[in-house]
Amino acid sequence: MCWRAGAWSVIRKDDLRGAAIGVLPKATFLSLFEAQDLKEVRTGHFVWAGARMPAGRRPAKTPDLRPQSAIRRRTALESVLETIDDTHVRSLVSAAASRFAGDMERSASGQRVTQNWDVSLHVDGVSSGRGGGRMESAVAAQRRLDQVHAALNSVQFTNLIRLITQERSLASLAQMNKTSVPAVRMKLSEALLALSEAYKLSVSPPR
Repeated sequence: MCWRAGAWSVIRKDDLRGAAIGVLPKATFLSLFEAQDLKEVRTGHFVWAGARMPAGRRPAKTPDLRPQSAIRRRTALESVLETIDDTHVRSLVSAAASRFAGDMERSASGQRVTQNWDVSLHVDGVSSGRGGGRMESAVAAQRRLDQVHAALNSVQFTNLIRLITQERSLASLAQMNKTSVPAVRMKLSEALLALSEAYKLSVSPPR
């Protein structure tokens, strides 16, 4: 099986086309992985490594073999957010991710405005009416991003850009980080928590 289009795709061993015959639920994958019933043969690709199932016995959890088109794909961000058990903290982290995406978009919008090389558009002064509130918003967003970048390490910041704004898959993120999908999920979860702290959104959950 391998991570494809936001889900664990089940592939027949000898199928050279690599066509998926179904999807393995996340909870089932994690259960099998923790039980060491899966073996990673290369980054993001796993094969069954558990004991052979006795004849006539069915596993407690079976793969969901519905066509992939019939199952909504979770984004990589949604998958990472699921690693946070506390619902209060998860909501704060999700809000931080949304704020990060918004700041990235506003900052990029301001950069597009300045591409006309109009010398009257000053980043700090914002004196030109042509820039208007759009430039002011972009400058504020860039300052927040600078503060976030200073609070995180470079790897975390880059990973968050790839996860949140570029919407890369966990498999590709694992490959870029030279690690496994489960490991990169935890790495990204830590980065999101740090992002929430940087935006001053992480507070103790209510009692």
